[in-house]
Amino acid sequence: MKQNSDLAKGNLLISAPFLNDVFKRSVILLAEHNEEGTVGFILNKPTEYKLDQIIDDFPEFDATVFLGGPVQQDSLNFIHRSTRNFALLRYPADPDSIPHSREKI
Repeated sequence: MKQNSDLAKGNLLISAPFLNDVFKRSVILLAEHNEEGTVGFILNKPTEYKLDQIIDDFPEFDATVFLGGPVQQDSLNFIHRSTRNFALLRYPADPDSIPHSREKI
């Protein structure tokens, strides 16, 4: 079992089987882990929505939206693979400026 000091950006965490909360049966990618805190995204909880269904005027794009975690559920984050490594993008920093339909999510 990894100790907290062994955690690093890019690690995958698998929830303990006995958890009975939002992390139940979750696989989490750590996007950041440092002295300021940790950012991670749940990778295995797809929703029924596609990206172009929740962002108004977004081009048709067949990408499933995933439930990414219990914190900051009013933001939309993108995980993608670049030619160098995994990158984290936030769209946009101000959740009120996201052109989407909150009732769909």
